[in-house]
Amino acid sequence: MAAQDIQRISPQALHARMTDGEAVVPIDVRTTDARLFLPVQLPNTRWLPIAEIVQQAHTLPRESLLALY
Repeated sequence: MAAQDIQRISPQALHARMTDGEAVVPIDVRTTDARLFLPVQLPNTRWLPIAEIVQQAHTLPRESLLALY
């Protein structure tokens, strides 16, 4: 993935894409401590700490929009 493939979108735009049925995979990249401090997440979220993204990249779906937060 090249840097030009990375987009920032607003929470409202993400919500619109999800409600329109677009294939979106939310990925919570927070640490365990951060998740305990604020234990909320988007529906159908996958938890993958940012430190593990590179090692786990092969497990991420290529056909979906990945929404990291």
